[in-house]
Amino acid sequence: MSLPPISARFLNPAGLGSASERTDAAGVTTGTTAFTKTGWVQLSAGEAQALTGFFLTLLPGPTDGDGRTFVDIAFGGAGSEVVVLSNYYFAAGNFAYRCIVREIPIAVPANTRVSFRVSQGNTTAKETRCFFQPIYGSVLTPNNAAVCTTIGTTGASLSGTVVIGGNGSFGANVQLTTGLTHAVRHAMVSWFVYGSQNNILRFSTDTGGLNRVGPAIMQCTNDESYNLPLLPFALPANTPLYVASTSFGTVEFALYLFG
Repeated sequence: MSLPPISARFLNPAGLGSASERTDAAGVTTGTTAFTKTGWVQLSAGEAQALTGFFLTLLPGPTDGDGRTFVDIAFGGAGSEVVVLSNYYFAAGNFAYRCIVREIPIAVPANTRVSFRVSQGNTTAKETRCFFQPIYGSVLTPNNAAVCTTIGTTGASLSGTVVIGGNGSFGANVQLTTGLTHAVRHAMVSWFVYGSQNNILRFSTDTGGLNRVGPAIMQCTNDESYNLPLLPFALPANTPLYVASTSFGTVEFALYLFG
């Protein structure tokens, strides 16, 4: 008798491919107009078993100008794609041809096609490749997110949310939303503009910053701080959300709320 895995994180290595050879990865080439989305490219035709999430490994090509890379993920058949993750930021520039791995905690129903598309700040055509690695669940695995809301990445150039730091202490609280459209389980922060090394972000549900949410997030200046790990961030729907920073300068970021 075959039993389901009891591990809460059972990875399937099939189809991961070789990053060095850049084979077995779905590829897409951006156009010559900055921040114009490509067409959809399939990552998975559909897994026989439902997934609790998946890993994305992105290999951006060389960049020029504004080399920021954004990815959309969608479920559904060709021509009927439904976006489930919008403008997910992968750092580019000095990351050319380097693997950037991110865990996406969005559950995927069985037999669901998964695809991606890309937009970049480049003004010349550049290729980006993406690996998709399923994360299978088990009888012990809790349900994962079904939706993600992106805060930031607005306008034609996908600018992030801007916060003015308090020069070593927390500055004014900036309202991110008057009310969440869905309950939230996890969050991730992506930095666009760092501010200073002394930058801490504090999220709260009130203008005074007293009702704090999740851990305080401290930014460092090494390459790996573009995207921070998934954070515990439990909030019910319709909750307002604010942020304040200790930076000695301007901070620009995007916030991804999984629920």
